[in-house]
Amino acid sequence: MSLFNFFNNGKAEWEEIIKLKKQLVDVGFAPDEVNYMIKKQVGKKSYSKLSRSELLKIKEALVNQLEISHKCLNLIKES
Repeated sequence: MSLFNFFNNGKAEWEEIIKLKKQLVDVGFAPDEVNYMIKKQVGKKSYSKLSRSELLKIKEALVNQLEISHKCLNLIKES
C-alpha cells in the first residue's frame, strides 16, 4: 500500500489521534509521553504500516487516558 493510500484510508483516524494527542498535552502530558502511549499500542511497527484496526486501538487508548486524566483533574478541583 502506498503512503498516499494509507493516509487516505486512515485519514479520519489520524486526524482524531492528532486531536487526542493535543488534548493530552493540554491536560499536562509531555508530547514524548503521548508518543510513548502510542508506541505501547503498536510496538516497533512503522506508522505507515498500521491498519485501520490498529489506528482505532491507538485512538481508544488515548481516549481512555484522556478520560482518566479528566477524572483526576476533577477530583483535584473538588478537594
